[in-house]
Amino acid sequence: MNKLVMVNEEHNMLICRLCDNVVRPDNNGIEVHFRTHQVKGQVLKDVVNYYGTMQFNDPLTIALPPDGTTPVERLQRLHGFSCTKYHATRHWTTANHMAGKDEPRWTKVELQSWMWSQRRHARYWVVKDNASEARLRKGDVEEGLDRDSAWVKRVGWVRHFGSRDKLEVHRAAEWVKAKEAKGSVAASRR
Repeated sequence: MNKLVMVNEEHNMLICRLCDNVVRPDNNGIEVHFRTHQVKGQVLKDVVNYYGTMQFNDPLTIALPPDGTTPVERLQRLHGFSCTKYHATRHWTTANHMAGKDEPRWTKVELQSWMWSQRRHARYWVVKDNASEARLRKGDVEEGLDRDSAWVKRVGWVRHFGSRDKLEVHRAAEWVKAKEAKGSVAASRR
């Protein structure tokens, strides 16, 4: 049974390990869901009898997690886009984007949904993209990658900074910019 389902205790939901969707608990939803995966006989009876007695949240009515939260274990992570002005809900009636503006209207994000494979029931929220967040802070630890500019390769950035946190390096160098700016203000007053 544990190969078929997982209970997410944080959200009180039953997640199918075969398709990484949340199973609807009402109207024989558990049985119907696992029949679509060709689960039959005693295995199906065991799953329905065990989990059918429990009270789970319905993925169609439960509130979505807030944008920017950590991903829910076992749910698919999907690549998508998010409006920079408003959440996508009722986007076209509220965003009022002006044609021809130079500012970006969308950003690439990672999304999750309780029921991503059932498109008519899919509701999405934005999750933290841990991989790109880590890369932004630590950078690439190997030299010669195609995404490195010629200048970065020439000055040996990767070799010099290694796996140090780039955000901390930036913060440590802030005083140089402040001192330089203060000097240029003093020079302009002369």
